[in-house]
Formats: sequence, C-alpha cells, structure tokens
Amino acid sequence: MHMLVAIRRAVALALPAVAAAGLLAVPAQAAVAELDIVRHNVREGTFQRWFLTCPPDTSRHPHAEAACDLLTEVDGDLDWLATGSTGCSRELDPVHVNIRGTWRGRHKEFAHMYANACVLDRQAGPVVP
Repeated sequence: MHMLVAIRRAVALALPAVAAAGLLAVPAQAAVAELDIVRHNVREGTFQRWFLTCPPDTSRHPHAEAACDLLTEVDGDLDWLATGSTGCSRELDPVHVNIRGTWRGRHKEFAHMYANACVLDRQAGPVVP
C-alpha cells in the first residue's frame, strides 16, 4: 500500500514539471533578423556596438523599430546602406561600419568606410546609430 501511495505522489509531483518542460520545448517564432552592428570612429579610436533583432521585441538597439522597417523595405540588402547622395560636407573623418548576422535565414556581412558621420547618418541611419 505504501508503495502505491509513493508512486502516486511521485507522479503527482512530476506532472507539472513534465507539462512545463513540454511548454518550453515549443519553438519560439524565429527572428527575421539578428544583426551585430559595430561602428568604429577611426579618428577618435572609439567603438560602439549594437545587436539588432527584427521584430524588435528583444533588440538592444536604440532605433530598432525604424531600423527593422528600413531593412524590411530593402529585404535585408545591406549594400543599400552605402548608396545615395547625402548633401554632406567633404570633411574626412572616417567611420567604419561592420555588420554580421542573418536576415530571413540568410547569412549577411557588410563592411563599409564612410567619409564622415554625416554620410553615415544619411546613408545607413537608423540601422547604424
């Protein structure tokens, strides 16, 4: 009799843990983008780094929503971040940007040297703050 009670108690105690484990085993919705962004202000010798995820729910990026919207418009084409006229001065104060990660399951890498912060902001903002 004691053995039967012990088995019932063990099953009763184990069921919530098994149920919880089953809930945790359900895969989360995959992120559209997971990008590691590094900005190097060459003259100053400073580095800044952000991690962008889209959707931006868990992103550690100051402009995540706007960055995700922009990347969605160009379907993750990071080369787009180095195009277009800027109207900026020709001052040389280089800023190097390196982006690595995934977009819709595709590996992405991007590296570009911008002439100055104005050019960077006009071409790559808000992806690169």
